[in-house]
Amino acid sequence: MRKMSSGVTLTELLVSTTLFMALMGSVFGVFISVLRTYQEKLRDAPTFRQASVALERISREIREDAVQVIYPRRNVLLSDSGTSLLVLDVLGEGKKERIGFSLDKGMILETRYDPTKGFQNREELEPLEEPGNPRILGKGIMSLTFQEDRRGLLMIQLCVEKQKKPVWLRTKTRWGVGL
Repeated sequence: MRKMSSGVTLTELLVSTTLFMALMGSVFGVFISVLRTYQEKLRDAPTFRQASVALERISREIREDAVQVIYPRRNVLLSDSGTSLLVLDVLGEGKKERIGFSLDKGMILETRYDPTKGFQNREELEPLEEPGNPRILGKGIMSLTFQEDRRGLLMIQLCVEKQKKPVWLRTKTRWGVGL
């Protein structure tokens, strides 16, 4: 009679090692894929957060404090060679202020202007000489548009780039106190 061996053969060992390596390779591949996706989301998060905050800031300023649109005088659709500008007179801290929101080189800027000086075109607008003027509200923005509809609502749109594709953030707001 032959005695039964309790060990494994070389063939069994090779098959089990091959299956284990294949399983670990697929698990590692999934882990790397999840890690890359997480890093991409993490990289895009500050841009979206800034864009969202900028959109809310502009909307709140228009909704709560806007007294009069200074520029443009007729329509609020703005887009000239990649730069948009909306200038408002607002009531802030008991006095009239002039604030402009613009897009320049991918940054949304909030600029304070002298409310006592008139102007005929945007080149004549004089920014106030003060620290932090203009203030950067957001970076990495592809476009910024303002458009008033027939009902008097103002549509504000921001476009940011996500993985080489444009993503739009939009909000609608009503004009403030004096409009």
